Amino acid sequence: MSHIDLMELVRDKIKDLKAYQVENLDECTKLHANENPYPPSPELLNKIFQRLDKLELNRYPDPDCRNLKKTIANRTGALTEQIIIGNGSDELIQYLMQVLCDAEETIAFPDPTFAMYGITAQCLGLSPVSFPLNDNWDFEASSALKTLAEHKARIVFISYPNNPTGNCFSEQEIQQVIEQFEGIVVLDEAYHDFSGKTFLKQMEKHNNLVILRSLSKI
Repeated sequence: MSHIDLMELVRDKIKDLKAYQVENLDECTKLHANENPYPPSPELLNKIFQRLDKLELNRYPDPDCRNLKKTIANRTGALTEQIIIGNGSDELIQYLMQVLCDAEETIAFPDPTFAMYGITAQCLGLSPVSFPLNDNWDFEASSALKTLAEHKARIVFISYPNNPTGNCFSEQEIQQVIEQFEGIVVLDEAYHDFSGKTFLKQMEKHNNLVILRSLSKI
């Protein structure tokens, strides 16, 4: 029978991480986890159950999610070949880092912002760096671009609107970063449905732009 210290096999950078935690609260109005406080409507639940009756649960689903891509394309105006489906934004954030970054390369983001950019980078052995927000909870493109250049960042993640400050950064500052950064600009538009603002049409002009969307906030 083997008795080894499994923690000795865990990478030091993983041991140094703190888990991303959301406190579990049962008897109160929960606002801290960015969840919809209302359950799905009976009409929506009925449609879900009707669809489940038609699914071949003994078969693997379409790995390319073609029907879902067509639906999203019709709603957003994006091309189906521009769309990648993931199990939440966290998975897509991880994919971007795995595909575009080698070990110890740098990704960047404003501070404060969504914690998973930095946590995922550390898990993958990358170097996360941040640039500060000013007194108006905005960032200055010149300062951000300087940080990106100094650290040779491969990707910059910009939450739009920003989590946790709730504001949309200046369109002019973001535009400057998109046009001048020689790397990938990821605009995380998880809260687009609340702001109504998007850089989606900019994808026609800038092939270094990636936009994330989510279904978990609506």
